[in-house]
Amino acid sequence: MDGFKLMMKAFAPDSPIIKLTHLSTQSEKDIQQGYMHIFAGSMMGIRNPKAHANFAIDANRGRHFLYLASLLMKVVKEPP
Repeated sequence: MDGFKLMMKAFAPDSPIIKLTHLSTQSEKDIQQGYMHIFAGSMMGIRNPKAHANFAIDANRGRHFLYLASLLMKVVKEPP
């Protein structure tokens, strides 16, 4: 399993492998689900096209991809 499907499984709100919150309130469940979609969307919309096609990325777009990746890694590293 990889890419989109892996992110959907890893961050699934009902039984996450990677817990971003305690999942005890609706807001915490919403955060978990929201980031699940951001991670999965990043794999589908950013990683997959670049990995499967010959796209050129300019410096500005590349910088923004790095900002997003940095945010996502920060969220994963924070304890719930």
